[in-house]
Amino acid sequence: MTEYLARVRHAGSPLDAFIDDLAAIHQRFSDVDSRVAPTLDRLAALVREPGFLPTSATVGSAERYTQHILHVAPDRSHSVVALVWYPGQFTPIHDHVSWCVVGVHEGTESQTLDRLAEDPDGPCLVETGRETAGPGSCSSLIPPAENIHRVANAGASLARSPSMCMARISAGSARASTARSMTCRYASSRGRR
Repeated sequence: MTEYLARVRHAGSPLDAFIDDLAAIHQRFSDVDSRVAPTLDRLAALVREPGFLPTSATVGSAERYTQHILHVAPDRSHSVVALVWYPGQFTPIHDHVSWCVVGVHEGTESQTLDRLAEDPDGPCLVETGRETAGPGSCSSLIPPAENIHRVANAGASLARSPSMCMARISAGSARASTARSMTCRYASSRGRR
């Protein structure tokens, strides 16, 4: 479930200051490698800020994780979303077409990492690791590195995590890797469902 939240900006709010800082970072640095570190640092400060999310962006769904779109840059070069997860909810297995920076504001998230492989029966996924992140944790994903993963709420309570995706957003920008990886089987007999 994705919901676009039409927000009224409030001068001095931590989220609006963050959005302004993102625009400045995007303007100042033209290449991805230069943008990631200051964005990661700025997000790390934001996720430690109590109550920075608008109340409407803290609501989840019992059916599936919820994505609230908080901001899309006027030139559509980047966006800010808030993900809300109930215990046990997870994303589909996916890869990223753009670089992104993700932080955990509340709760605990787990990530199962995979790589695309080939065996005699064709394409398959091989699990390469698992990670857990708690409140205040931040990380980045930078293509073209393979970032095939599934993210889940690993805790016993609601989890909230803001994400910044930095890519030109258009109808044709999604990569087929989500479909590709979801149609692959796991190489190991202990594959996940």
